[in-house]
Amino acid sequence: MPIEASAAGAVIFVHCDGAANNYSDYPLEDFYKFTLKDIQSGALRQRIDLVIADPVAHRAKQKHFRQRVYLEKEEFYLQVRALFFDVD
Repeated sequence: MPIEASAAGAVIFVHCDGAANNYSDYPLEDFYKFTLKDIQSGALRQRIDLVIADPVAHRAKQKHFRQRVYLEKEEFYLQVRALFFDVD
């Protein structure tokens, strides 16, 4: 759901497990990635509080990711066209 939340304009945080651990899948600063230890220590809560205090700045920091989400559909169509329909 982070992709949908980002597309809706939310500042997102993702758990470091799985795809979020791969920068090419989730090109976000480490600030927006968390671990179980971050939850237990309160570090994630502190980051959330910082986002709540200045959401505009944090939305701006995730602009690149949000733009990528918007462009994924177009990229998919271009890849399909290149793979199946562009003949040299």
